[in-house]
Amino acid sequence: MSEKRPVYIQIMSPKLDSVIDALTKAKGPDRGWAEYANDCGISPSTMSRIINGKLKSPLSIRTLQKLYDHRAETCKMSFDDFIMANGMIERDKQRDIVDEHVARRDELDRIANLIERSIVNGLYDRSLTFTRLEHIGDGTPNEQEIMMLFGNIMCSQLLRIGEGENSQTCGFEYVPIRLDEEERESGKYTQSYVRLAIENYATIFLADAWGLDERMAERVVFVFIDRIIYEAFLESFKKRHLNHYMTALLVDIEDTLVLEERPIGDQTGKSFTGLFEAPVIQRTGRRFGEQLKLFSGDE
Repeated sequence: MSEKRPVYIQIMSPKLDSVIDALTKAKGPDRGWAEYANDCGISPSTMSRIINGKLKSPLSIRTLQKLYDHRAETCKMSFDDFIMANGMIERDKQRDIVDEHVARRDELDRIANLIERSIVNGLYDRSLTFTRLEHIGDGTPNEQEIMMLFGNIMCSQLLRIGEGENSQTCGFEYVPIRLDEEERESGKYTQSYVRLAIENYATIFLADAWGLDERMAERVVFVFIDRIIYEAFLESFKKRHLNHYMTALLVDIEDTLVLEERPIGDQTGKSFTGLFEAPVIQRTGRRFGEQLKLFSGDE
């Protein structure tokens, strides 16, 4: 019984630079383009159009197979490298990529939900009044306000905490990055994760970037789930002056608890007051579940 041949699908336009790079490696250093074309059973004119980017459509699988089968011994590329350069992927692998992407999104959604629960539990356990903001400032819809507040990144949560003159508008931005056991033991990945967190979440808030309008969130809170990354993040901003009141919050998503909050960077003239400084009130029964309907606006 013959082996089932894989089915390939076109998922993007071919990348000319990638195609030329793949073919250059396949040709090898010891033969010219015309010789490579003849070895593959392709006319030199067709080869010329390929390497000069003059083909109007992607290469066929049959042509790619010829080019790959007659590659030089020095070429260590796989056939997958060839088809990817041509904007194609094996259908089964495409399904795997989609499944992996969906699983990753589901996990991020799960973590975001646990972070939210940790924050709400932290407020609820301290009898702090809080509301989710739908409109602030001049009444602009919440989503547009958030975009104005955070530029090109979305605020995960916008809350008004406290009552009356003592209340404060807080924008929470979740950082769902966590080291696995191997990364935690080796320590070699920490800085790369911190750089990722900084690049994705914090650089636009530096003093040399821009100032936030006074009617926006009075406190920007970056919420971490990994202590090592949280500590490294704080250390990386230790000597940077910030033009807005910003803090870092560490939560335990397993027990949905707030662990601690600290100010980020040099915020001269701003005295630090933690959102969660009040002592925890010992409660019996459910915590987040009792507040969920009130918090979501269902009651």
